Order: sequence, then structure tokens, then C-alpha cells
Amino acid sequence: SGQRYNNREAGLTEIPIDISLGVTAIDLSHNSITTLGPNAFRNFTELNVLHLNYNNISFIHDDAFEGVYKLHHLSLSHNQLADFPVLPNMPKLSRLYLDNNNIRTIPDDALDVL
Repeated sequence: SGQRYNNREAGLTEIPIDISLGVTAIDLSHNSITTLGPNAFRNFTELNVLHLNYNNISFIHDDAFEGVYKLHHLSLSHNQLADFPVLPNMPKLSRLYLDNNNIRTIPDDALDVL
């Protein structure tokens, strides 16, 4: 159900610009993305599922996930994250995968907005 965007194992180093705005699921796993910039997913207001596992993501801007209010599944496992990502106002988020990163601490308020 809904529109899906799948671009796995494509050698991507950044988020593609050709993703349809009405998409409900994005799979960019198994690529070489290193950074998620500000408002990286802001225009995807219908986004429910986001797979970014198995990349080389080491930096996630605090505003990277701004505006994705419908997101309920976020996979960031198998990346190079050292810091717990800022997750602003994600009331529907029920599955968050951060395993196999380098995160050492989780801020006390990290999950307050969920």
C-alpha cells in the first residue's frame, strides 16, 4: 500500500533528488551515504518507513528528520553513528533500529518527543 522508492545497492553517496514527494516508503539501504543534511526528508509528508541501514552515515543534522510526522519505522543500523540522532516530533515512531553503530550514550531527553 502506498508508493515505495527502492534504490538499494546503488552506490549512492547522498539522498537522491528524484524521489516522489508522495512516497510512503524509502529504501536506501546498502549504499555509501555519509551525511543526512538539514531537512533531508522534510518534503516527504506521507513517509511511513525509512531504511538507511548499511550505509556509512556518520553525521545526521539535528533537522534531518524535521516534518516526517507519519514515520513509524526508522532503520539506521549498521552505520558509523557516534551520536544518538535528534528525532523531532515523531508521534508515530514505533520501530527505531540503531544497532551496529558507535553510539556510546543516549541523552536523557532523546526519546521525549516520541
